[in-house]
Amino acid sequence: MVTTRVVIVIARVVIVITRVVLLTTRVVMVITRVVIVTTRVVMVTTRVVMVTARVVMVITRVVIVTTRVVMVTTRVVMVTARVVMVITRVVMVTTRVVMVTTRVVMVTARVVMVITRVVMVTTRVVMVTTRVVMVTTRVVMVTKRVVMLTTRVVMVTTRVVTTRVVM
Repeated sequence: MVTTRVVIVIARVVIVITRVVLLTTRVVMVITRVVIVTTRVVMVTTRVVMVTARVVMVITRVVIVTTRVVMVTTRVVMVTARVVMVITRVVMVTTRVVMVTTRVVMVTARVVMVITRVVMVTTRVVMVTTRVVMVTTRVVMVTKRVVMLTTRVVMVTTRVVTTRVVM
């Protein structure tokens, strides 16, 4: 009877151990399932992180390209601003040259007006001088005729006188 009891106790201990082993197995199975699900979640999360990393890389590339475009645009704007400044300077210089040329033209016009007046006065003087010369020429011609007539009168008188004296 003692042996039977020992066997029963051992059987009960084995049953308890078997139950503990079964429970432990069930716990291990549950833990295994949790680990499997966690592994799947980690894999999905890893895939999401990889896709996000790719998206971030694409966004980074877009930002880099946009930055380069902005830099090129800034350079173009700077060059355009320099060209506009040069054109403005050229326009300013041209305006100054036009102003100086206008002043020179105005002064030249005044000089031409003065020269025209001098020419007009000179022309009048020449005309008056010509009239004086013409009058002087007429006086000389008249004087010449008077001298010629006087000479004839003197010659005639001299002949008459000599002829009477001789007689």
